[in-house]
Amino acid sequence: CSGGEAAIVADRAAAHGLTMPPLLPEQAANLHAVLGDRVALSNPLDYHTYIWDDEEAQYGCFHAMLGGAQEVTLKILDFPRLDICDPAAWVKTGRAFARAAADRGARGVVVATMPENLPEAVAEPLLAAGVAPMWGIEECLVAIRGAAHIYAAQQAVAAKQALASPTPLAYPNAPIHTLNEADSKSLLEQFGIPTPKRAVATGENAVETAVSLGFPVVVKVLSSDIVHKSDVGGVVVNVRDEVGVKTAVSAMSHLSNQFLIEQMATKPIVEMILGLTRDPQFGLALVIGAGGILVELFQDSQTLLLPTSR
Repeated sequence: CSGGEAAIVADRAAAHGLTMPPLLPEQAANLHAVLGDRVALSNPLDYHTYIWDDEEAQYGCFHAMLGGAQEVTLKILDFPRLDICDPAAWVKTGRAFARAAADRGARGVVVATMPENLPEAVAEPLLAAGVAPMWGIEECLVAIRGAAHIYAAQQAVAAKQALASPTPLAYPNAPIHTLNEADSKSLLEQFGIPTPKRAVATGENAVETAVSLGFPVVVKVLSSDIVHKSDVGGVVVNVRDEVGVKTAVSAMSHLSNQFLIEQMATKPIVEMILGLTRDPQFGLALVIGAGGILVELFQDSQTLLLPTSR
């Protein structure tokens, strides 16, 4: 790039929080071997026009520059109008830069100061060669800053050892059925999630079951067909004696003859809703939010695509 363009890039990069590392000793030596004493070596680099239209010399210059400590290297290149000018010299420059970036395995960007100075006929071969064509210095630096932020976020997640990507379903076409609460909690316990002490009972032995667990208890109707038990009167909490168990069972006996008797949990610090679903397009998604009997009224929840760290 020219000296003016180098100054613009340096100023705007600093404004976006992007740093331009100084040349490494080997990098400077390789540049000097190509450019000689006529060019002041620095980052950013104005390599002047001494090697213009010399593809191999430019390749050597770019190859040396791409061997530094920077994460990405910009080549400012404004093409003339293709319909009235011969772009051969500019094509050589772009080709030399793309070759050097590929040989270095480095991230290369060719940026034009204005969109019309990098037409599609030029941008497409650069993109095919692994070089990112960009239009506008400011826009280019904003994109680099965004990419840097994304990379930093990815590294932070990796450092926290986020969950592995979900595996595909073993039996994607298997029938889906709803578990009752007792079976659901047994499954949760297999994954180390604690649940209240409980037992399944019928109307005939519900009192005996509650006595064996110890009062106070919660009496719930047990059926995989009833998803929201509180909506149909299928839950009675804080039952403190045998009479209370009989009354609760009698009140919900029309719903089912199976009941879940649980020890009454101590007053919770917070009630939460947790849900996990598998979307065919996006994979596993976790629903987390405020729970309790008013969960549908509050609707205070968020959906997070897994894996996630917070």
